[in-house]
Amino acid sequence: MAFCPSCGKVLPPNGVCECGYTAAAPAPQNNGQAGAPGAAGAAGSGAFGEAVNVFVGAFKNPATNSQGVFTGKISTTAGFILAGAYCLITWITLMLMFLGKAAIINIDGNVMGMKFLPSFLFGLLGGVVFVIVRFISSILIYVFCKNSAVNIPQIFAAQCVDVVLPACIILVGSFFTFISIYFAVFFFILYALIVVYQQIDLIKRLSGNVNSNKLFIRFIVYILCMALILTILYLCYVKITSAGGNFI
Repeated sequence: MAFCPSCGKVLPPNGVCECGYTAAAPAPQNNGQAGAPGAAGAAGSGAFGEAVNVFVGAFKNPATNSQGVFTGKISTTAGFILAGAYCLITWITLMLMFLGKAAIINIDGNVMGMKFLPSFLFGLLGGVVFVIVRFISSILIYVFCKNSAVNIPQIFAAQCVDVVLPACIILVGSFFTFISIYFAVFFFILYALIVVYQQIDLIKRLSGNVNSNKLFIRFIVYILCMALILTILYLCYVKITSAGGNFI
């Protein structure tokens, strides 16, 4: 099954998409070589070089860049490397937020930050949790899309490509937490809205020509599942960070 590089929908057998894109005649690829998908995009640069190119491309084409994972233009390896970068960015973001005015509200109602060591450790824990959430989300999207042409690693890689822009947004927002906690709230809401849009768009693209009502139900069930998972993880995270109160 092929995907339209223009709109991301599944291409019909005749290769003509409803958006107007027409697929070219298939040409022999790899000439018998056992190259991995996306080898052309990564040729001569390696997986890390490809990941850097994908990272930059996420700012140039934020709505369509991740489609390259499903067309073979971007390898899943590059997506996994971006998952590591995502963990690093969220680690730094949360650490700065804990150090700033987005950590603890004391008895007097004043907002205060943590010391460096607990901020460093809790930031790392949060970065790992964010990546785990992405992987769980990939499993749910795979289940709801019912698309045998893709697999969970591909969906996870596509999500890691999509997360570049919103991750950088909350990183910028973390610097403002030294001024006020409200900046942290603002940037996290902005981050969450972009992520929800991206994931719903991904479900829509991978579901193909599914009835609109069925697609709507999938959206609702997916959001409910993610809300439950995030609530559980949040409560666990709060308990762990609260246990570090002696280090504040």
